[in-house]
Amino acid sequence: MTHWLIVGGGTAGCVLASRLSEDSSSHVTLIEAGPPVTRQSGIGAPPVSYLDDLTAAGAVWPGLTVSDGDDGRRSYPQGRGLGGSSSINGSVLSGADLPQYDSWSWTGLVAARRTMQIPAETVAPMQLGPVDRALLGSARDGVRATLSRKAGARVSTADAYLKPARQRPNLDIVTDTLVARVLTNGHTVSGVVTAAGDRLEADQVVCSAGSIHTPALLLRSGIDVDGVGDGLTDHPSRIIEIALKPDSSADPQSLVTGAAVRRGPVEVMAMNHLGRDRPAAGALFVGLLVTSRRGSVRLDPLAADDPTVSPVVDFGRLDDVDDVRGLADGVTLAQRLLASRSFATIIDGYTVGSGYGGYAHASSSCRMGTVVDQRGAVNGYDGLFICDASVFPEIPASGTYLPVVLLAERLAALWCIP
Repeated sequence: MTHWLIVGGGTAGCVLASRLSEDSSSHVTLIEAGPPVTRQSGIGAPPVSYLDDLTAAGAVWPGLTVSDGDDGRRSYPQGRGLGGSSSINGSVLSGADLPQYDSWSWTGLVAARRTMQIPAETVAPMQLGPVDRALLGSARDGVRATLSRKAGARVSTADAYLKPARQRPNLDIVTDTLVARVLTNGHTVSGVVTAAGDRLEADQVVCSAGSIHTPALLLRSGIDVDGVGDGLTDHPSRIIEIALKPDSSADPQSLVTGAAVRRGPVEVMAMNHLGRDRPAAGALFVGLLVTSRRGSVRLDPLAADDPTVSPVVDFGRLDDVDDVRGLADGVTLAQRLLASRSFATIIDGYTVGSGYGGYAHASSSCRMGTVVDQRGAVNGYDGLFICDASVFPEIPASGTYLPVVLLAERLAALWCIP
């Protein structure tokens, strides 16, 4: 019997645990650093927005900060707990129309949609918030968002994949357990050791801890492969905060994002409210879905062996032409939309944020064609695989949620082929 050990019960890890445990001749152990449940929303639960899920106890990695090629630091939300970021993100599904790259065929990912178990629910007109409706009214090419939801409630990969599989006798789910490093005998992987010092043996180890924590785990483990932690990127963004008129404020438990406009590389997303503490504020979130900036993940040199210390994360400087100018064009587009009659009826004014942010779409820090092959196997090591957004050779020109689910579906199918 082949023993698979998956490090990380996030978006990809839940899909892999379900698919690999379908083979009764395999035993699967899923190890997650966070708790079994973090979010407050779900089918049958009282309505809450993803901003509430994002701030739930234990929902994100504590103390994680990043820089943008300078000395400044900003907090960076990465899901922690079963379902990972699929339990706290905006649930937006995009990315079916993906480009072709020399080192990876996205055709295989698109084909994986036939087996995908997460539901796709387009926001109904009656569910749209005030900023959604104004955005759609101001742009003919605006679209209602498609979300990973069922009956209006979030469905994470833990809900869609892990919950139906968790009673299988060949699947073990271990939570609240941090993995310190991968165990190797030469260039053959034999398991992992936890932060508590427990050794867990396995025939095959899959790192699915995400684009920040997967390279950190490999670096702590002494995995000697060029490119680990290099090429990290994220979609840059700016936010335009809107002051809503009193009669246009949204219920802070209602849908945050239900509409968007995409023109070329620029995406403008509606935010109907900014949470319970900001009921009279909305926003337009301006993102650039094609970027040339590149950064890195490194270990803190003062605590390189300590898995409880956050890695040093730098997304790199924005390119003055492609990134800075592209975002400026996006802000100009958003301001034109805000000047429309649709917005004039709901807003008292707006403020363009001065700094840059990200989409929490961290990607490409263990790239396919450099660190792993097309089956997700780490170059030069037997029994070691990666399956998460870190392997994308280029960041998708879309959200990363759907592409990661499809990647996990595709790689699990490849691994199950003799």
